[in-house]
Amino acid sequence: HRFPYTDEDVLLKRPAITLKNATFCPAVYFVLEKLMP
Repeated sequence: HRFPYTDEDVLLKRPAITLKNATFCPAVYFVLEKLMP
């Protein structure tokens, strides 16, 4: 099973879902922090 929330395409297309999952997944939050300017 893939982890779509780590896919940049999903980050761009479905930011709301990604941000919601970031509250449960510190790794996703870390990735978002790295991507933010």
